[in-house]
Amino acid sequence: MNPVDGKGLHWVTDVHAELPVKMRMNGPGSEKPVTICELFTNQVKESGPRGALFVQRDGKVVTWTWDQYAADVYKFAKALCKL
Repeated sequence: MNPVDGKGLHWVTDVHAELPVKMRMNGPGSEKPVTICELFTNQVKESGPRGALFVQRDGKVVTWTWDQYAADVYKFAKALCKL
């Protein structure tokens, strides 16, 4: 095992070590990995003014667009950082 290039590694005990991302050459498993944050940001860019969240309150449906949802997410993230 060579911990430098990650080949042959299947598990590690060192908290600073990283396992390589295993990807296939084609088909399922060959897509570029993305983080949840990237996935969310891409969805907001793609669907901005369309409805993202729907809640029924007092018999009425309240809708948040992807843009509004993103604004609330970023406000919440900033508040967590302040804590």
